[in-house]
Parts: sequence; C-alpha cells; structure tokens
Amino acid sequence: MRDYYLKKFNNKCVNCGSAEYLELDHIKPISLGGDNSEENIQVLCRLCNRSKGGKKYRGGYTGYKVPGDPYQIRIDQDLLDKVKKSAKDRERSVNAEIRYLIKKALENSL
Repeated sequence: MRDYYLKKFNNKCVNCGSAEYLELDHIKPISLGGDNSEENIQVLCRLCNRSKGGKKYRGGYTGYKVPGDPYQIRIDQDLLDKVKKSAKDRERSVNAEIRYLIKKALENSL
C-alpha cells in the first residue's frame, strides 16, 4: 500500500513538496475518529508529519490526485465533509459524488 500512495501523490510531501523521508499520514487522526480509508491518507515528509502531530492537517492540500489524471481538485475540509456525507447518503464513493456534483454544476451553468 505504501508504494500505491507514494505513486498517487507523486512521491512528494503534499505540504512542502519534499521528496525525502516520506511517510503515510492520516488526514484526520485515528485518535480523533479518523479511519484508514483512501480519502483519509496522504503523504507527508517526516518534518511536516511531526509538526502536524495529532491535529487535522489544515495546510494547502485538501484534495486528491490520482496518477494519470490531468486535473487536481482542491476542496475545503468542511465542504469535503459535506460531500462525504452526501456520498454516504447516496451510497456512492466520494470520488463518484464529486464527479456527479461537477457534472451537475456544469450542466446548470451552460
């Protein structure tokens, strides 16, 4: 799994961009009710991970990028929580819910 996440985040810390001493990190710590879902895992360098401690990361990165995808979406943590709830209510993945919401917004804007 480590290799999967390193590749997903382009072998760089999502906070500072460092490629050294990379670690997997829970965005919402287990101690605060986080889980091991893919949406809750990010890559941080040792320094950024240690400075984060047991807090939620509130830095510049709050979105996810799958290798090979040409787009990266950054979502405010509060909005992401709403999207997660909506996805759970509709029984779909968070990524599927985001795609649905983008498609709906684009249809309404045209």
